[in-house]
Formats: sequence, C-alpha cells, structure tokens
Amino acid sequence: MKNILKRHSPHGIIILLLMLCTDCSQYDTLSSPSQDLEEKFFQISSRNKERGSIKATPEGNILYFMDALKTKNREAEFVTTFIDRLGLPLWDCYGYFYTYDGDLIFLVPVKSLIYPKEINTLWVFAVKRQQNKVKYHLYHRWETDGSLSKTWVFDYFTINVLGEKPESGLSFGIKARNEGEMHCVHSYIEIGGEIFDKGWHCWEDAGIEGDTDDSWGDYCEDCGGNGEFGYDDSFLPESGGGNGSDAEKIDPDKIDSPCNRAQALSQDNGLVARVKEVYSKTFSSTNSLEQGFIRTSSGEIIYPGRQASGSILFKNEQLAGKEIIEWYHSHPTGSMITSPTDLKALAIRYQQGHIQSEDFTYGVVSEFGCLTLMISSPSDFDVFATKMRNDELEGSWKDYVPFDDSGGVEKRIGQLLKFLQKNNSGLSLMYSPTIEGGNPIWKAKELDLNADMIDMNCNQ
Repeated sequence: MKNILKRHSPHGIIILLLMLCTDCSQYDTLSSPSQDLEEKFFQISSRNKERGSIKATPEGNILYFMDALKTKNREAEFVTTFIDRLGLPLWDCYGYFYTYDGDLIFLVPVKSLIYPKEINTLWVFAVKRQQNKVKYHLYHRWETDGSLSKTWVFDYFTINVLGEKPESGLSFGIKARNEGEMHCVHSYIEIGGEIFDKGWHCWEDAGIEGDTDDSWGDYCEDCGGNGEFGYDDSFLPESGGGNGSDAEKIDPDKIDSPCNRAQALSQDNGLVARVKEVYSKTFSSTNSLEQGFIRTSSGEIIYPGRQASGSILFKNEQLAGKEIIEWYHSHPTGSMITSPTDLKALAIRYQQGHIQSEDFTYGVVSEFGCLTLMISSPSDFDVFATKMRNDELEGSWKDYVPFDDSGGVEKRIGQLLKFLQKNNSGLSLMYSPTIEGGNPIWKAKELDLNADMIDMNCNQ
C-alpha cells in the first residue's frame, strides 16, 4: 500500500540542524594552486572569534578539534593527501547529536573537488566522555552496504549542505530538538508527482559513531582521517541532551515523602489503570514483548517506539522537547526489580533534562506486582546517575544484587534497596504486590537494622 505524504520543502529548515551552514560554495575549489593548503583546509567563519566566548559550545568543540588536527599535521603532514584524495572538510557545516550512552558525536561533511555535487564522506568526531578523549574516523558512502539505512546520512548532507538533489532521489522532512542538534529525519521519494514514505531515520541509530579501528576509512589510510586525541571536558556544551543535568529543576523542598507518594499513587485512578493495562498486555497468552508507557507533563501518553521480548525503547524523536512525569515498563520474564540497564536509561533521560518534576515516578511491572522509584534527593541522584552512566557501579551491583532469584520477592527487592542505599542513590522505593484481581496499593519500603526490607513507618 502506498504511504503518500504531504509535500513540503526541506530547504530553509536546515538552519535548525546544521549550525553554521550559511554558504559552503566558497569551498568549491582552491582559489589558486599556490594557496596555502593548511589555511584552506582549516577554513571556518568563526576562527577570529574570541575563543573564551564560545568555549563550551558546539562551535567551540569544532575549533578544539581543528587545533588538535593542526598539531597532528605539523607532526606528520596529511592535509595535502586528504585534499587530493577526498576534498575539503566543511567545518562551518557540521552537525552533532548525542548517543544513548551520552557521548557527543560531531559530523563534518567533506566536499570532493572532483565530484562536488554529492557528499560521499563524513568526518566523524566522537567525544568519549568516560575516557576524556576524542576518537575520529572517516565514514565513506562506498564503504557501506549501499542500503538506505546506511546511505541516508550522505544524502541528508548533500541536500542541506550543497543544495543538490542526491542521485538516490531521497528527500527529508526534519524534526529537531534544539538549534544545531540533529535528531531524527523523515525520508521520502517523489515519483511521478507522488511522495512515498521511506521511514524515519535517527542519528543515534545510524551506527556511524563507531570507534577508531581498521574497519573505518580504509580507503584513505594515509589521509590522517583516523585517530584520537585528548579532550578537555570544560568544552562540553552547556545545553543539549546528554551533557550533564540540571538537578535544581527538581525543587527538593517540594518533594513529597515516600509515604505520601505511595498513598498518592494508590489513589491515582489514571496511573492505576495504565499499570493494570501494562500488566494485562504483558501477561496475556499471546504476548511475548515488553510493554510500557510514558506520560508527559502535558498529559500525552507515549508508547514504545520499539519492542522486543527482552527490551523496549522510547526513541529520542518521541521524547523531543517533552518532560516525563510517569515512566513504566514490564518485565515479562519475571524479574520484579529494576535492572542496571533500567537505571542507566533513567540516568540518561534525567541528565538529558527530560525529568524535571517532583512528581516523577519510574516503575517496573512484573507478575509479582509493581515496583516504583521516586527521586527523593535530586543532588544525590545526579551523582548516582553519572556513576551509572559511566559504569562505575557494576561491581557494587554484583555485590548487592547477585544473579539469584531464590529467596522470594522481599529478598530480591531488599537487595535492590541495599544497592540504592549503599550508593547514596537519592531514590526511594515503593512496592505493590497486587495488580491482578485488584488495584495496586503501594507502600513505601526501607531497610531495618538487619538490612531486611520492611514497610516504612508512615505513622510517625
């Protein structure tokens, strides 16, 4: 069946996604054979700006990369070969996005001087925050398998940087979060006056960030396009997804107690209905997939963009510019507690700024009931979230939450509580053993002096 979209022009929207792409025609040719190649190679409109004023910005990062590459070029000249084999990097026409792990990826299109009407090479700079380094590599169209899922990125830059129509005929509608930050694009092809939907493509899912190894950029190994250098994290942009958090957006003085929150959850008919729906879908006889939902501050209910038997994914495109109030999902396999992957996903969304409300709750629905977390200390949770994202708590998880489901529900939840408490997580836990056959009734939980889980004393 045809899926025909309304016609709309992608041009003019690109300013939202490519930071400084105002006029790249200046890069068409070298003005003269004698022109200084290094000067032309590192040409950018912001080079005369006061560096301090743009340090912690995407543009400041581009300048940081250029300075590091200039040093490498002085150590072992590569600019001449790069230009001869590949063309000129269009530094003013970069784009960037954040990975699910919080790394910052910059893409710099490279314009061939021989075939100037299509972008066939991207220079990828991956800011590896955990390692305090930048890994970079060349990504060529001709080294992909030729599928749309791999080549759309080149067509995107061809259209929006060069203003040319790619040979594939692909066009894009664009949906972005912030100026300069790339997110997801909707592709389509026009044939005979009709526009045919070719699906959504997200930069985070493009698989182009990679690592520096022999599988990237083999076409021009001597072009200087693959390598790494150190990174000063003071250059991290001060805004945008994945680059830190704003814990103060959750006012500690407005946070309810776990006892009051548990009572409020139990009396929230809308939440109760949504949790019961997740339960019934998960444990129906025909289901094998995780279920879940997100409720936003506007009241919108968002369902997973991708589901599998052991995972679900809410894509960045679904959550762009939205604040999360409720986030619940199921564990069909029976585990009643959050997994490290769950906690890491929560940490990422929190530090991306999607969680700003004192009323936020995160829950796991299992055949044993519904376990719910709330952020009781934003400052503590911010530190904990960073550790989760950096995989610093893997050993602690194994110590306190061993892979052993014996001992029953209370023991297992008690192990999670110990992990959260020992690591000063800033999270409080509530649990309802009832879903099927009745409405959930949450109770706040804590550890007693023997480190066993008990109901929190809510009558004090």
